[in-house]
Amino acid sequence: MLSLPADRAPTAVGRANAVPLGRVCEEHPIGSHRIHQVPRGELLEERARPSSSGNSRPTPRSERVLSGYEFRMPMSTDLDHPPHDPARILAAPFPERVRLLCRTWASQAHPTPFVVIALYWVKYLLLYVGGWAFFVSFSKGSAPIGEWAFSAAAFQKAVLWSIFYELAGFGCGMGPMNGRFSPPLGGFLHFLRPGTTKLSLFPALPLFGGIRRTWLDVALYGATLVLLLRALLAPEVTPEVLLPCFVLIPLLGVADKTLFLAARGEHYYVALVCFTVASGDALWISACKVLWVAIWFWAATSKLNAHFPSVILVMMNNGPFFPKWLKRKLFVAYPEDL
Repeated sequence: MLSLPADRAPTAVGRANAVPLGRVCEEHPIGSHRIHQVPRGELLEERARPSSSGNSRPTPRSERVLSGYEFRMPMSTDLDHPPHDPARILAAPFPERVRLLCRTWASQAHPTPFVVIALYWVKYLLLYVGGWAFFVSFSKGSAPIGEWAFSAAAFQKAVLWSIFYELAGFGCGMGPMNGRFSPPLGGFLHFLRPGTTKLSLFPALPLFGGIRRTWLDVALYGATLVLLLRALLAPEVTPEVLLPCFVLIPLLGVADKTLFLAARGEHYYVALVCFTVASGDALWISACKVLWVAIWFWAATSKLNAHFPSVILVMMNNGPFFPKWLKRKLFVAYPEDL
């Protein structure tokens, strides 16, 4: 910390008629930038600065508040646009690193390579859709796809295959877009290893508790995958075939909540319950209709909040087919105010 006279207190760089920030702050030089940290509770006055048109506008919030501190940063110039030097990002304090990375994300200076996107589509078409068709063939033989794609057996196998697919680690958490390069997935490589971290529902519970995976956890996980495969290979999906999975998946959730979430228990396990307990007279079909209407209705309802516009903004900006000319329109004033 550094003490300066009031007349030499740091000011917001580059602002017209800037008022000293008052008590001395710690300064971090970052290239040509300087961040002034002010402890929580000490208010900074809103200052206006002239824009290129001569009008004054408030300092963007992104320059004022971050992680319990308030930061004064100079507005970027054309020389501070992405891509940034990796060494500069790694050497910068956390707030500056966040600023640089957010600006890089907004500019999409280095979007996902097309070959990576193509690999994901190949995975979806060959592994997910192809795997589903393979398992349905044990129920429908070699019939044309139009005859079995919308059958009851195909829907049941789709749900069971989705549980296996996600639980094994082949789902949305796989690949370079999720920071997994070599190997490209976690899944069974983690869940079949004793001693790895787990998140028990009741950490103090005997046998199922603790924070480290035991051989019992590994056995339950492995048995669940094997029994799901058994159901997928069966010519008919019956309650007798599903009952072991019906029992084991909740046990997995007690031993490790991560496994229940990985299996998309809130979606697919509820459907599996319908298959198991409402099999008579095909009541499970009506039950699954109600289930999926509820899932999508409440999923849509949950988006009616204050933060989702910021979420969808980031998702759309990252979309490979979203027009580049439209991406800048997602932000208040790129790159100064995101």
